[in-house]
Amino acid sequence: MSIVKIISYLCLLVVLLAPILFFADVLTDSQMRIALLGGTVVWFATASTWINKGDNDSEIETESAI
Repeated sequence: MSIVKIISYLCLLVVLLAPILFFADVLTDSQMRIALLGGTVVWFATASTWINKGDNDSEIETESAI
């Protein structure tokens, strides 16, 4: 697994945990908003590099099998 993929999964974890930590009074409102914004931006930047790489290979194999 590449480092970009690991970073994108960690950002998804941040986006999921930030509201839970806010509800548990661990984070303030502004800290939660910063975590959500940062996690979302970094996730979109990293996931766009690997999310569709496997689809093109399977499409080529299907066409050559026909």
